[in-house]
Amino acid sequence: MASLGTMSAFEDATDEFANIVTLFKASLLLGPYRHTGTEFQHDPVTFFGYPVFDSFVPCIIVVLKNSLGQAETYRIDGSDAFYVGQGDLHDAAYDDIVEFESIVDYLTNRASPLTQSYTAANLTNAYTEYQMFVYPSSVTEAVYVTNEPMLYAVGIGSVFLFVTAVFLMYNYLVERRRKIVLDRAVQSTAVVHSLFPENVQKRLYEELGQYKQNKNKNNRIEKIWNVTEPKANDGFTRWSSSRSPVEEFGLLETIYSKFDSLALRRGVFKVETIGDCYVAVTGVPEVQEDHALIMAKFGSECMVGLQQLLVGTLTDKYGEDTRDLSLWIGMHSGPVIAGVLHGVKACFQLFGDTVNTAARMESTGMPGRIHCSQATADLLVAAGKGGWIRAHEGLVHAKGKGELQTYWIENAQKSRTARSLQRNEL
Repeated sequence: MASLGTMSAFEDATDEFANIVTLFKASLLLGPYRHTGTEFQHDPVTFFGYPVFDSFVPCIIVVLKNSLGQAETYRIDGSDAFYVGQGDLHDAAYDDIVEFESIVDYLTNRASPLTQSYTAANLTNAYTEYQMFVYPSSVTEAVYVTNEPMLYAVGIGSVFLFVTAVFLMYNYLVERRRKIVLDRAVQSTAVVHSLFPENVQKRLYEELGQYKQNKNKNNRIEKIWNVTEPKANDGFTRWSSSRSPVEEFGLLETIYSKFDSLALRRGVFKVETIGDCYVAVTGVPEVQEDHALIMAKFGSECMVGLQQLLVGTLTDKYGEDTRDLSLWIGMHSGPVIAGVLHGVKACFQLFGDTVNTAARMESTGMPGRIHCSQATADLLVAAGKGGWIRAHEGLVHAKGKGELQTYWIENAQKSRTARSLQRNEL
């Protein structure tokens, strides 16, 4: 807001000037302007005119300059103006923050009743031109320049970073827990897979769900198969008497790992190991019509595999007497029932006379030979492999079985066995 007047008081003004004042007083009374006519008479005025600021910011420095090189400096505090002194006395630090305008142009555009201000002098630059330069001061900077926006920004940024960190930590913990659960599930699945056939695993999982829902433990996994089962024994009792348990374990682990790889390739299911006895079966859990043929080939490959280990890795590691170890294999074909007995440390097991007969074939056999029953021999003959078997000389007395006619399996993959041994010796 601005007003312009004369240096002399209104009561000293000429009649002409008094008429002008009366006219402007009437105009001012037409609306709710800052000044009434009476209030305006007490305002400071000059002949050249100057702006009067209303409710301005604290401590603004205004420098009035004219075209004659003269300057006057004022300090404006709200609606109050204070004379500072002659010359341009503003702080040079604020030279880049300046607003300036010709007073005549400024008041011409703003001095009217509508802008709540007026001038009592003719506005012209014909004689001397005055310009107004407005600068802030250190007081203005202290009031309006603040770190609050930065503090708010830092606070908001800190909250955002904290929330992000919490989210990332939560995500990390969830992912870590998920990975632990997944790893344990994989490990558990691997253990279950190593203990049970695939179809038995499915039945076990189904029964577990039924047990949780119905609390019923009477379900059994069972089926009758016609199978061929061997029992292999490497007769290492004398060897182990001079070895530590750690060495016994290492020897059996090496041999059984070899048998496991052969069983996996042939489709033979490993049932269990009992000390130095390796129990496997064909025809379980998946039906195999040629189960006797597969088992005969598997037995022959186990013989070759053991010899390869004995003349190489095992003899070098455990001594020359390890070479004297041999493998006994007993084999029988017949029906069995297989299942998992519920309870602590449940495992997949075979039940039936076939299991007992296979054990008798192993115990009445000879080192380095495959001993089989009449039932297995009949299946090999039916498969066109009668040339693989040779009748045992005389009847064999089997505990709990009486006198039995048994057979030796000698020619199953004979040529492959010979070639394998020859390569190993080279």
